[in-house]
Amino acid sequence: TVETEAKVNGEKEDAPTDKVVLTDVVKYKNLIVGKTYKAKLVWMDKETGKPFLVDGKEVTVEKEFVAEQENGEIELSVTVDAKHFEKDTQLVAFEEVYKDNVLVAAHKDINDENQTVRVNQPKSKLKTEAKVNGKKEAVLEQSLTLTDYVHYTNLVVGKEYTVKLVWMDKATGKELLVNGKPLTVEKTFVTEKSNGTIELSTVVEAKYLTQGKLVAFETMYEKGREIASHRDINDADQTILLKKPRLPKTNIGSNLTAYVNMLLGSGALVALLDSKRRKRSK
Repeated sequence: TVETEAKVNGEKEDAPTDKVVLTDVVKYKNLIVGKTYKAKLVWMDKETGKPFLVDGKEVTVEKEFVAEQENGEIELSVTVDAKHFEKDTQLVAFEEVYKDNVLVAAHKDINDENQTVRVNQPKSKLKTEAKVNGKKEAVLEQSLTLTDYVHYTNLVVGKEYTVKLVWMDKATGKELLVNGKPLTVEKTFVTEKSNGTIELSTVVEAKYLTQGKLVAFETMYEKGREIASHRDINDADQTILLKKPRLPKTNIGSNLTAYVNMLLGSGALVALLDSKRRKRSK
C-alpha cells in the first residue's frame, strides 16, 4: 500500500513568484526487503482532472530505489517555473510503485487533501502615503525630505522583497530629474508579517526642485520579478505639493510717495526762495 504527503515549497499552500518546488513523500508498506522498486509520480490539475502540463508535457518524476525496510518512504521532487501558473491552481500527486515493471501499489485520489497542494497567484497590494517634511506640502527653502510610506498586504512571511520608488513630475507625467538622473529610492527587506509598512525617504536640496506637484510611484519585486505596484499620477495620497517662497512685504510704495513729495516740496521751496531773492535785487 502507498500513502503520500504532498507539499509546495515545503508548505501545503504558497504564492511563489519564481520557483515552484513540488514534493511528494511516498510512504509505502509491505514491500520485500532488498528488492528494487520504481516509484512514478504525475501531478494532476484538480480542476480538469487531467495531468498538469508545462510546455505541453506532463509534470512527472520517477525514482528507483531498494527497499531497505518493509515499511518506509521515498521523496519525489520536481521544480517548475512559477510563470507556468497563470491562475490559482490545485495540484494532486498521483503515485504508482512498480516491481519488475509490474504495478504493485498506487495512490490516485483526486480529492485526497494529503495528496493536494495549492499554488496561488501573488496577491500583494500596495497603498502609499507621500509627504514632504512630514506634511502634504512645503515651501522650496533649503533642503526637503521626501518620504513615502508604502503599506503592503498579502506578502509571504519570511521572504525577501524589494521596493523601488521613483518620484514623478505631475505636470509632465515624467520622472523627476535631479542632476540629470531620476530621483529614486530602493529598499530590500524580509517580511515579519504579511501586512506592514516600509518607509522610503530621501533628502533633496530645494535648488533642484521647482514649484508644482510630485507623485510617488512604487513597485515591489520578489527575486527580480514584479509582484505589485502603485502608479497613479492622479492619486492624492501619492502626491505632494511644492510652493515658491513668498516675497517679504515692504513699504516701498509709501516710501516712494514720501520721497517724491519730498522732492516736490524741496523744488517748491527753492522756487520760493529764488523768487524772493529776485524781488530784493530789484
